[in-house]
Amino acid sequence: LPIYENIEIKLRESVTDHIIRVVGKEAFDMLYEQVSITLTPEADAKVRAIMAQIEEEWAHYDSYSNDMIESLVIHLFVTALRGQAPAPAPDVLLRQKHQPLLHALSYIQHHYAEDPSLEETAAAVHISGAYLSRLFKQAFDTSYSAFLSEIKISHAQQLLLNTNLPISQVAYQCGYHNSNYFCDAFKKVIGVPPLKYRKNSHPL
Repeated sequence: LPIYENIEIKLRESVTDHIIRVVGKEAFDMLYEQVSITLTPEADAKVRAIMAQIEEEWAHYDSYSNDMIESLVIHLFVTALRGQAPAPAPDVLLRQKHQPLLHALSYIQHHYAEDPSLEETAAAVHISGAYLSRLFKQAFDTSYSAFLSEIKISHAQQLLLNTNLPISQVAYQCGYHNSNYFCDAFKKVIGVPPLKYRKNSHPL
């Protein structure tokens, strides 16, 4: 299974209009309305770099930042449009029935460290667990539990790369209260144990 990440960007209407003028209404709607976007590895790296630039600009905001951020957001959209990987099946477009799924994705991103169950997440977005399970299967061809595990492991990767926290703390912050179980889950998804992943990512 791939690692899924949820990036939320709120745009002013003037910025949205500018993006549409650059990429066109059809392309903007196609990209904006997809529940998920699969990028090539090269495009994924570029998107991450652009997001880092946006965060850096926001962190050091000055009189030039509005124009800079607007330009970077347009760059982000164009990069995503150009870098979409061929999908094995038609992309799932956002319809009214997918609103609960989007709310569930947002809930998971904010509460993954609490290891929310299917029923807890479903209750938070006011639908049944069975319905939410079907939505995950239809949209991502995976189960809720597998998706949640991918999200937790994705955050664990960032902690392993960017902090010196011990494995037990990484596990705890990502919703695992048993370090051994965390190590097994991490290796199942990534292919190597957490310590080896950290060591390989920071060679001497």
